[in-house]
Amino acid sequence: MHFIPVYPDAPPLTGPASPTTLACVCRRWRQIAFAIPALWRAIRFRDGIPYERARHMSETWIKRSGAFLLSISVDIDDPGMSGILTTPLSTAMATARWEHLRIRGTPSSLPKTGSQLPMFHSLELVLTAFSGDVRTFYDAPQLRTVLLQGSIVSKVTLPWIQLTCMTLKYVWVTECVRVLAQTPNLIRCTVIIDGGPEPDAAVRVDLGLPFLESLVLKNNTGIWSASLTPAAAGGFLGSLTTPSLRRLDAEDKFLGPHPIAQLESLVSKSGSTLQDVCIRGTFSASVGNRYRQAFPSIPTFSFPDAYEETTDEDEFEREYEWDSLYDGE
Repeated sequence: MHFIPVYPDAPPLTGPASPTTLACVCRRWRQIAFAIPALWRAIRFRDGIPYERARHMSETWIKRSGAFLLSISVDIDDPGMSGILTTPLSTAMATARWEHLRIRGTPSSLPKTGSQLPMFHSLELVLTAFSGDVRTFYDAPQLRTVLLQGSIVSKVTLPWIQLTCMTLKYVWVTECVRVLAQTPNLIRCTVIIDGGPEPDAAVRVDLGLPFLESLVLKNNTGIWSASLTPAAAGGFLGSLTTPSLRRLDAEDKFLGPHPIAQLESLVSKSGSTLQDVCIRGTFSASVGNRYRQAFPSIPTFSFPDAYEETTDEDEFEREYEWDSLYDGE
């Protein structure tokens, strides 16, 4: 089992790092490889494999995986490969064993899953300019961890109330508010806001997140993003009530024009006992002292200039690891 990546990461379908290599050594090794279902439970699709071959391989791997839960990763930019999502991967027999699903790239559609997903635990959708129909992920009582990027947030219906870890990337503030209003059980949340059609007119609601322990807030400042004004950003943070919050990592914009007062309001309204506050921006040397004097009960403050570059896989893996801690309790 040390031959393949640690589950839920998946080996390639072909090549020297694929478990199919073991089956090519000799007849005895082939018998052993085919008799170990754990070798075949994580399936990864990439561009470059002809569709019919990929379809056949998906059916073969699912059969070889026996009764094990499945981790499926699809990363495709070739429109001709979109059909892979309607292969044996999405039959009722397979979806009953789905545990982790990652879809990236430019597929024209999402899997049509009209059946139950009893073991479905984590979902990642990072899609470019997705224009397909709204997709509902049906009965999925174990779903806890979700990463969604861009317009797909408005294209999926999930059992939001049961999520404990969520990352929303490049979403309008109005969409973010809409989703957070439905996720009261979050423990860990990362949000990258991409402005909106009228950022200052963001829906003002009270967002109660009673179990939230870690919150990361960023504003996308890319060339194609809509600017989120400090007033709108501060209003967003001010709408939150987070009595369990332990860690806050936010760009200074989210603390508005009066950052210390804004943080005081968050702490007093929520009654939280923050332990670690990271505020990102450009500050004078005295800023840290002012915060520490205003909040002597918070043991750790940091003031880096900018976010370190992280990949989506890094963020998703941290979400998965965090969520696993609570599954064991």
